[in-house]
Amino acid sequence: MKKYRVYIIIALIILALCVTVCFIPIGASRFIPVVEKQFKESLGVQVHIEKLIFRFGSSLKIKAPVMRLMYQDGQEFAQLNNVKLYINWSAVFKDDVIVKRIYADKFVVKTGSKDKFLPLLLEKIGSKDYKEYPNLQFRNYSIKYDLSENNKVYEIKGLNLNMSKLENYKNIKLESDGEFLINDKHYINYNLSVTPNIEFDKEQKKTFDLKEFVEQVENLDFHFDVMADLKLYQNKEKELQISGLVNLDNISVLDNEKKNPKSFIY
Repeated sequence: MKKYRVYIIIALIILALCVTVCFIPIGASRFIPVVEKQFKESLGVQVHIEKLIFRFGSSLKIKAPVMRLMYQDGQEFAQLNNVKLYINWSAVFKDDVIVKRIYADKFVVKTGSKDKFLPLLLEKIGSKDYKEYPNLQFRNYSIKYDLSENNKVYEIKGLNLNMSKLENYKNIKLESDGEFLINDKHYINYNLSVTPNIEFDKEQKKTFDLKEFVEQVENLDFHFDVMADLKLYQNKEKELQISGLVNLDNISVLDNEKKNPKSFIY
């Protein structure tokens, strides 16, 4: 009995040490330049982090109170609050930090047509393989785009924005709920889940013009709620196929005679 008592005591001590390590934050300031360098190399943007804290658990987690994203010229265009970066355990022993997942309580983006480095950023993002991106989870988000040519500010915002990689799929799954506004005027409520498994072809004929759709939404004063759970894939001829559920509700339009769903498809 005494023999087993010793084993139990040793096991309890080990368990207590593990719990202590998991929940006691450990300074990780030396990783700040490493994380900032990774963002610069992968996306071509500057990142400013004031403080990092380690938390150990089932996966290694680095916490940052605030992260600010800036273009090459130092102009800030995005901020993340209460950020958690989930990285490989090997990062403890070497300087190669690979972020597997990013979580933030708040994600705010403010950009516009006058941002000269925005096209370069979008090109950089579009050129990367989806496998290189971390999974993203934002609880409170707001993304604004200021189109100075027509004095319009377009915004999507909500309480849930998830982008995650799935096994056996070639793209990233998008889950989000929120609303779309133009100059702070509300037009669309959305609750979306989109799972694509397609090969993007730049030469493929465009079937949907987002810019034209947004313009018609505003011109017609078109308001609606949309809930969608869609899967996108291609047949043998590389034609886009869509399956799933789409539900439109609370539809209102300025002039019913102008309401023509076909005008939204190109």
